[in-house]
Amino acid sequence: MKPPVYLAIIVALLGAVLFGGCASAPGAVAAPESTPTPNPCAPGQIGFEVKKINDQMRIFDDISFVAKLTDQKLLSQPLLEMLAVRREVINIPPPSCLETLHTSAVRYMDLVINDLAHFMGGISQEQVNSEVLMSEKLRSEYEQEAARLVGATYAPPPTGIPITPPVYTPQPAETQTSREPALVTNPGPASINIRFEPSMTSAIVGYMQPDESAVAIGRTADSEWIAIELVNSTIRYAWVYAGNVELNLPLEQLPTPDPTVTPAPSTTLTP
Repeated sequence: MKPPVYLAIIVALLGAVLFGGCASAPGAVAAPESTPTPNPCAPGQIGFEVKKINDQMRIFDDISFVAKLTDQKLLSQPLLEMLAVRREVINIPPPSCLETLHTSAVRYMDLVINDLAHFMGGISQEQVNSEVLMSEKLRSEYEQEAARLVGATYAPPPTGIPITPPVYTPQPAETQTSREPALVTNPGPASINIRFEPSMTSAIVGYMQPDESAVAIGRTADSEWIAIELVNSTIRYAWVYAGNVELNLPLEQLPTPDPTVTPAPSTTLTP
């Protein structure tokens, strides 16, 4: 006996629905293909990885610059900010090619932070100066490694000319009152840079405002730079360009570096 016609039609319709559901619907979006993770050490990618650390170093530099101009008793706040930046750097997972750069950045930050902490604690000025010079050396190592990674040419900063501060000899009372201290003054109208070393390319550690004065303690052998005392700073002295300031006595009266004197251990760096 043959099945009813309507039953055959129902079976045919069910088959069409089942087989049609297995086919791709019109306009369906295909699953995206997986994209391989770029190699962070590849030539076209390594610059972005270096920038991650460099950006934090620039923030650290800004805070450090402000800290150098901050009163000794108020250094706790910039210290906390510098510690926060250091944690950010530590939390950056460096690829194998950036391990040396990452380590150099952390070592540099550690020394600068320790230097400021020691300064707050009243450590000797000689030790503070020694740590400042060592931090500059670590910073140069960092810059050299960063330049190598991105294929740039590293230009080391010029070597500064250390000065021998004048030895103070007590004088009779009448001589002391008549002796005029050596002062440099910014005649204006704009502020002038105070630099870490006697060079136009050296780091700027402060500014001398118009009509502001500072005690002069020495000069370079070519008389182009004058060393001035810094107040409430981790650096005992820094440099201003002689052509930008006025001196209240002949420039030749300021002491100059003596090459026959063996530098103190605090001012000597091993290459």
